Amino acid sequence: MKFSQISTFFFLLIISVTLLFFTSCGESSTSVDDGGDPPAIPEAIPVEVETDYFTQNQPAFSEETTAWYEAAGYAQAAAASLNSGTLLGAGFLSIAQQSNGELDDGIWEWTFTFSQGGETLTIRLTAEALGNAYQWNVYLSGNSLQSDETLDNFLFMTGTVESDGSSGNWDYYFPGFESVAMDYEWELTSETSYTSDFIYTNPDTGSQAIITYERDGDVNTVNASGDDFDTNADLLWNTSTLEGSITLDGVTTCWDSSFQEAACD
Repeated sequence: MKFSQISTFFFLLIISVTLLFFTSCGESSTSVDDGGDPPAIPEAIPVEVETDYFTQNQPAFSEETTAWYEAAGYAQAAAASLNSGTLLGAGFLSIAQQSNGELDDGIWEWTFTFSQGGETLTIRLTAEALGNAYQWNVYLSGNSLQSDETLDNFLFMTGTVESDGSSGNWDYYFPGFESVAMDYEWELTSETSYTSDFIYTNPDTGSQAIITYERDGDVNTVNASGDDFDTNADLLWNTSTLEGSITLDGVTTCWDSSFQEAACD
């Protein structure tokens, strides 16, 4: 995933990854306010594609297990696309969890500034109550020595999240690209029942990767579509019976509890 102003992207990525492991290295302007407790910082990826079924089972590769391995590849690619696409957002939200926010005119705010090698990045997170939900925004300001690019209060990430985290959405924007670059939505019904939708639009080409994931107890389904995939894929796997199926170009292949190709019911 990339966008045209690549030097800023790599600068932010390096800083973000650093923040995930060294969140105490930055300077924070946040403080406890008399306006009560700030809202809990939401997660960037509350619903992930569960791939343990594929990573914990490794059948011997053969013609009879080809469908299972194809499904494993698509499922893990879907999970990787979601995790890598939201890495920056996860990093920025993680640092705000280290301290309380400051309440200003009804809006909670967290501000952090990080400097490295003459480059500076300021992250400002805001939260405004909207009934039973909060509107969250992440703004970036900073410069890169590798180019003349400067971010000035750039809206990188915005979303509305229910106070209990049960549902919400995140929209991501990239510098130089006016439309939403990534959209992530989720809904949690219970600990074992949830859905998520992820759409990534390549700012350079306009091509898309679209991933829909649903879990209902032991049954998991993934639909992967869009220009960034060779073909549309529908996956289904049951973590209890171990059975599953993959549909490519309208052709469905199933496997049994030993991951061998079997007749579809």
